[in-house]
Amino acid sequence: MEKQKRGRRLLILGNGFDLAHGLPTRYTDFLDFCNIIMSLDLGNEKIYLQHKIKSLQGEIDRLKWNDFVKKSIKDTLQENVKIVSDLWKLLNNNIWYVFFDTIRRFNGMGPNWIDFEKEIRNVIEFADRQDIDLDERAEDLLHCYNDQSEHKEYMYDVKELYNSQNKRHLFGEYTEQFLKQSNQNKFNDILKELTLRDLRKYWYQHLENFIEALNIYFAYFIDCVPSEDIKTSEKVAPIITGIEKIDPDYVINFNYTHTYEKLYAKPKPFYIHGECTKEIGKNNIVLGIDQYWKTEEERQEHVNYAIFKKYVQRIRKRTGNKHHEMLMKLERPISLPNYKGAYFDQEIYVFGHSLDKTDKDILASFFNVEVAKKVDAKITVFYHDKETEGELIANMVSLIGEEKVLDKSERSKLSFMELSELR
Repeated sequence: MEKQKRGRRLLILGNGFDLAHGLPTRYTDFLDFCNIIMSLDLGNEKIYLQHKIKSLQGEIDRLKWNDFVKKSIKDTLQENVKIVSDLWKLLNNNIWYVFFDTIRRFNGMGPNWIDFEKEIRNVIEFADRQDIDLDERAEDLLHCYNDQSEHKEYMYDVKELYNSQNKRHLFGEYTEQFLKQSNQNKFNDILKELTLRDLRKYWYQHLENFIEALNIYFAYFIDCVPSEDIKTSEKVAPIITGIEKIDPDYVINFNYTHTYEKLYAKPKPFYIHGECTKEIGKNNIVLGIDQYWKTEEERQEHVNYAIFKKYVQRIRKRTGNKHHEMLMKLERPISLPNYKGAYFDQEIYVFGHSLDKTDKDILASFFNVEVAKKVDAKITVFYHDKETEGELIANMVSLIGEEKVLDKSERSKLSFMELSELR
């Protein structure tokens, strides 16, 4: 079909897009890499590191990643010793890193699973719902966390950490432990003076450091993988052909990496959650949680922990509102000679996004779009396997409702396609 005789096409990218291109961008991949870096004891900084690069490279070889990725990362380690030191400092005694890594190793869903955003929400929503004023003592809130464990003497090896209450108890323990380490003999006095406002700042600063570590991983170790190595991978080449056939007019990228820009000519993606950069401290990466207060009145009343929410981070980090421009363009009919009054189907393709409700405010607006308020868009969601398909259908229901999912499916306006068909 000639491009001018079709509707506009939007491509929405999630983390599965990078994974399909052979890149280790799961949260678990990041933690694996961090664990290798944190195995170092940077007593002598660069001098020590220069002697330890080979051991780091050996640990990278043990990871179950593509060989071309491991080679690129080992080269970066050799060439950029300072960035290893920077990464180590950001993660050393970082409450979120230690918390996530502990949960990842001992949760009830196995060692290969962790959802940062879900775990952040678990502990932050709990603090918010205690409804304690920010000028009150932090000790009062920490007592609430410490009362959460169902089994005060639980052993991690029996995987009790999968329980949300025990996770909150663990977070409270780590908070006190790290505060004690940084204040040593003055801990009891500091704790009596520490307010919830101070504690919120402490948690958020640690989160910002963790985000900067994530930025370094993507900017220096993932984006550095040569494009040609990705393109020539046997599994990737057919996917590239399939994406090129979609020929999108707009791309919304929920990832932080520049994989799409590196491999595809156009258009330039809009990075709705920010993008990684080698300018340390300059990243605009969004890593937060969804809105859990249901009513508008509740949302206006409970704003103490809004800084952890995605919508606030998008504002603070200036990721922009270009998606609104795309949305408006999708809503406009296309006027062409000889096609007066005709409405071409606007097409939305989703590749690698889980359709999780944490991005509901963005996704639902596109999935509900109608051309001139008359014709709804045609949506195609790519999935990896049948199990994934079921999860995506369930998540789509949570985004736009069961009735609309059934209606669009019956009218062939919503389809789920296995990646093998794209290839």
